[in-house]
Amino acid sequence: MPFRSEKQRRFLHATQPKLAQKWEKKYGSKSIAVKKSMMRQTELGEFHEDFPSSLGPVVEYHGTYDMPSVLEQGIRGGDPRRRSRHYVPDALRDRERISYTTPDRELALRFAQERAKKLGLPEGDVGVVGVRAGDLSAPVSQAEPSGGVFAGTQSNVRSGGIPRANLTPITMKSESCDCCSPTTQAFGVLVTDYFEKGKKKSKPFHGYNPKRHHKKGGLSAAGRAKFKRETGANLKPPVTTKPSKLKPGSKRAKRRKSFCARMGGMKGPTSKDGKLTPKGAALKRWNC
Repeated sequence: MPFRSEKQRRFLHATQPKLAQKWEKKYGSKSIAVKKSMMRQTELGEFHEDFPSSLGPVVEYHGTYDMPSVLEQGIRGGDPRRRSRHYVPDALRDRERISYTTPDRELALRFAQERAKKLGLPEGDVGVVGVRAGDLSAPVSQAEPSGGVFAGTQSNVRSGGIPRANLTPITMKSESCDCCSPTTQAFGVLVTDYFEKGKKKSKPFHGYNPKRHHKKGGLSAAGRAKFKRETGANLKPPVTTKPSKLKPGSKRAKRRKSFCARMGGMKGPTSKDGKLTPKGAALKRWNC
């Protein structure tokens, strides 16, 4: 899959350079911007198992050695005719494709890791996705034969694949790696970016208005201009130089001293709930 953002591209180069080079060779180094009108409508539940989803909670898991493809296309499923009859329920042997899940996430991860090792595939693409069963057909329980990772357990087998909307990446620790997949980490970076952009930025002080206040306190140039239009007063920029560097008796030193005396004598606190008030921010900027 191509890079979804520049931040994701840098993250992969720093943590998984081989995977990043593979993507660049196949898709190019530039990130893509997908128009909202072209994107499938997503839910929060597709980004983390604890997020709400109309498709219900995560109750099953699927291990894969091709996490990028699963996160992009969903689980396609496999041809039952290519599998041993011991692994395919009788009711599903005539289907074109079937997909497998398990209620045990650790087993799902072990299975994907062993398959990748057996096929000589990079461990960086190994991962686990949680499955939300809403809108999916009821699974057929299949007793796993002896000799494999799932020996003695019950797997869930469904006809067809599982859409991307029903999946969510699972981050987990194991004996051989800190999390299920670097690709899942990169996907998590995208999610973090998305929510950070949507967060309301914290104001630098109480009552801060970006149209008239400076971030460090007092009026900005635009605020002073507006004040002049409304009142005719010609306010000067604040004196932000430290008192120790001002020449005693100079015009700037007198301005600072006068402002500190007037503003400091005004009613009202300089801070509230651990954050400066407009008065406190202005005094701080003037080094009062």
